[in-house]
Amino acid sequence: MRQMNVFHLFLLCVVGSVLPITTLSTERRRLTARLRTRTAAALDALARAKRADEAKSRFLALMSHEMRTPLTGVTGYADLLSRSTSLDAEGHRQVNAVRQCGESMLRLVEDLLEISRGGDEVVLKPADLRALIQDAVAPAREWAEVRGLTFDLHIAPEAEGWVLTDMRRLRQILHHLTLNASKFTSHGGVGVMVDRTDDRLRIAVSDTGCGMDAETLAGVFRLFEQADASTSRAHEGAGVGLALAKSHAERLNGTIAVESVQWQGSTFTVEIEAPVVVPVETESGAPLDSRRMKVLIVDDHPANRDLLRIMLQAADCDTAEACDGREAVNAASAEAFDLILMDVRMPVMDGLAATRAIRALADPASRTPILAVTAEAMPEDAARCLSAGMDGHLAKPVTQAKLYAAIDETLSAAASRLDAQAA
Repeated sequence: MRQMNVFHLFLLCVVGSVLPITTLSTERRRLTARLRTRTAAALDALARAKRADEAKSRFLALMSHEMRTPLTGVTGYADLLSRSTSLDAEGHRQVNAVRQCGESMLRLVEDLLEISRGGDEVVLKPADLRALIQDAVAPAREWAEVRGLTFDLHIAPEAEGWVLTDMRRLRQILHHLTLNASKFTSHGGVGVMVDRTDDRLRIAVSDTGCGMDAETLAGVFRLFEQADASTSRAHEGAGVGLALAKSHAERLNGTIAVESVQWQGSTFTVEIEAPVVVPVETESGAPLDSRRMKVLIVDDHPANRDLLRIMLQAADCDTAEACDGREAVNAASAEAFDLILMDVRMPVMDGLAATRAIRALADPASRTPILAVTAEAMPEDAARCLSAGMDGHLAKPVTQAKLYAAIDETLSAAASRLDAQAA
């Protein structure tokens, strides 16, 4: 009986030990199975997110290209007509209206793409501050003049000169702030004050417009936020300009603030890092319209080829045309050109493959400067063009001034490339 009691006690201990272990083992297997299920679900969700992000990138690239292609014709031909002396005052007014509408559409497309793309790498380059600011505020100044407003720009002496900054970001900050100030001001005017403290640049944009109440002021930098989102609103816009300005200021190690009193106006103040640098010397070559060049225009769209041909002929250039990359390679190997304007997205052979093929030709054809004139306008698109062997990148839509400036830059870049190859 004593042995049976000991045996029973032993069995009780075994059962008391095995049951928890069995329970723990079962729970562990259950948790392991759940972990595998959740891991598989997480990996599947990650794969879907990557596919969605890739689809979004493809969509943005496609929409950017397809929107810019018709805008090239609208803004380009409007720009040419605005320079015509055969139009009367009413004709010029109508053409300028078309040009302004096209530019507004382009700015909206670029803003939406900028928001969707997220923060790109900051590209710091020396820039002439006065020239940059005057270029950025030009649309707002024109808008103010049309509405009978004053527009005052004052740059303090200590802020003059060349600075190191991201020109694209600073230009967009100024563009959105001054255009908003002109848009929301019905009487009085807009003032832009620029000064400097050490390496920090301070820009204040003031207006005498409608101002903002506390509720509007609290959300003024939120994306797609509008002071008046009703169907009877008096001002157009998608509500992305101020959000972009804030994003750009922060990317430049700066801040943006606003002070406003309803019906008394607003003041936006931007402070960014912009150290002073030594002025960049530019080559004083002959102007474009004094050089007789032979240019090959490569584009699959007839209207784009016609537009570029008219712009180049205005600069006394001889032109030839090709409809795709293969025709461009054949033309470049058959005769000498001083410059090739190359579209990127084309049938038969795209512009990147055509550029590589031209660079593989024998001299002097392989040395020909090539400028990408394309609706592929993303920063990665420009990098891809340069990697393929092109010397410059110009995003559509194109105006005469932009084209001439891009050609000068491309010829300089090609000369530097050839000097490096010779060395």
